[in-house]
Amino acid sequence: MVWVLTGRHARAALLIGGELVLGADGAAGEIGWITELGWKELAKHPLSLADAPRGEAGSEAREVIVGLRAGESSALDTVDDYARGLAPGLSALCLVLNPRLMVLGGVAPHIGAPLLWAIKKEVTEKTLRVPELRLSALGDEAVPLGAVRMGLDLAEARLFDLDGVL
Repeated sequence: MVWVLTGRHARAALLIGGELVLGADGAAGEIGWITELGWKELAKHPLSLADAPRGEAGSEAREVIVGLRAGESSALDTVDDYARGLAPGLSALCLVLNPRLMVLGGVAPHIGAPLLWAIKKEVTEKTLRVPELRLSALGDEAVPLGAVRMGLDLAEARLFDLDGVL
């Protein structure tokens, strides 16, 4: 499974058998750093702030989300534009990792199904096979919960490390 954090700091994570793959130095999944994929620029897109706390920062994103609910074509165009920005990185992940499932977290659950449809359309044009796409059910808690889980795993490994004891 590939989990993708969408929004101001787009990133990805690979889970194999329920285990997070960290890579040699813990940087596996930091695909957002590849400038040619455009994810750094995507941070300026209005929908990248869809999960911002109430206030001016995310007001345009909230207007788009309200417009989606009302069926406004301009809101759908904004979502399509955001999906086009995500597609190069998502497609690269699909081609390199060939996951069965891609879960989108961050701002994606705030935007909802229209973003999934737009991403599927864009990624279909750029890959051999599109994985099942889902929105994260963890919402804004995904990153903190993942950090806690990693901390617990580390503590458990240190607590029960019996190498050299016997």
